[in-house]
Amino acid sequence: MCMLQLNLTNFLEVALEVPTIGEAPSENGPIQLRAAALDAYRVFNDLCLLTEAHKPLFLKSTGIPQTFGLELIESILTHHSEVFLSHPEQANILRIRVMPFIISSLSEKLSFAVTVRIVRILYTLLRRHLDILTSEGEMALGLLTHMLDQDTALWKRSLCLEVLRDIFVQASLIRRIFAMYDAQEGRKPILRDIVAAFVRISTEKPALIGRGPQSTIPTANQNNGGSDQALLEASGVSGIISSPSASNEPLAGLSTQWSSMKVACIDQLDKINPPVIPDTYIYSLTLTCIGGFADGLAKFILPLTVPEKSRKKPSKQSDIDSGTPVEPRPGNERYASTPFKKNPVPVNPLTLEDHALYEQVKICAGIVDECWPAVLATCSTFLYAALDSEYYHTLVRYVCLFYKPPTLKCFNEIEMICFMHNY
Repeated sequence: MCMLQLNLTNFLEVALEVPTIGEAPSENGPIQLRAAALDAYRVFNDLCLLTEAHKPLFLKSTGIPQTFGLELIESILTHHSEVFLSHPEQANILRIRVMPFIISSLSEKLSFAVTVRIVRILYTLLRRHLDILTSEGEMALGLLTHMLDQDTALWKRSLCLEVLRDIFVQASLIRRIFAMYDAQEGRKPILRDIVAAFVRISTEKPALIGRGPQSTIPTANQNNGGSDQALLEASGVSGIISSPSASNEPLAGLSTQWSSMKVACIDQLDKINPPVIPDTYIYSLTLTCIGGFADGLAKFILPLTVPEKSRKKPSKQSDIDSGTPVEPRPGNERYASTPFKKNPVPVNPLTLEDHALYEQVKICAGIVDECWPAVLATCSTFLYAALDSEYYHTLVRYVCLFYKPPTLKCFNEIEMICFMHNY
């Protein structure tokens, strides 16, 4: 081990003795580079120039197909992300070439084949390099939100929502976005604007999602509606979801049969033209975004609400306080032998000021305060839509999860909904 450390030290000393041979621009001015770093800078910069159909400065090439250049850029960003985080000259290329090209391209009417590759690069940058692209990321996320408007082509809206779906399942990334933008004075409330866009999407075509005075089963399931209704009643939701009335919209509502895609648009690199997309696909994506949002908050916050003494599992059955059994309700025999446990009072994570994650807890509290009204509005819209059993039960679970962390707003009302639905 000592010999290995000595060899590594000698290698680093030799590397530091390699002279610099040129300079490259960075955010803070020109920096001196050694041969390998300078060549890497020149090659990647020329690759970006060729992709934009410009003349390269270093490479001996007359041009490359744009789709090939975009795929190569994505591969480099994905497999060598640490290079751009540790080399200011490479980060500067992202800042002055890649991001401006992406933002301008998304504003144009380009083909599906080109757009899908540009969107994939944007997602990679937002996921891995947002910390070094603060201003550019703000513009890109704002553009994504703007592209969710109803006058955008369905396939392009679907691409944007697929990016947001993959972002919203990453709780740490959501907290970072809120901390970088919404929580900063003078910055756009990016996360709040995105969630507000979900409200607009959910309410833009009520007939298409089968919105009515109460929850119903999607109309295309009328042939087997009896079995679906029986399944829902067996699950304890009788009287809450009803069978739909006759409708001229044969595919109204969300169903796993027609509201999803086997292969997401963002993964269809073999397509030149946009694929056939279900009309209700964007609404299922919106619901999935809300779900990822709720799951991420809950998985981070809920463990912190458990009192320290309650985190250890009891070793004996006698250590479990079973409480008083509950009288069974008619038609709900599963509660006949299920006792209620005396749950300890949950800890408010905002009181854990000495906890290592306290700053993250405050960010979560800010997220809930800023985004709760929009999430409530979106969920309320879908609760009165036509959903199959899978979408409906998933939606109720999302609602319950979101109301847990960390301010416990409307907690009693949500507990009652859970009880009614046998959750």
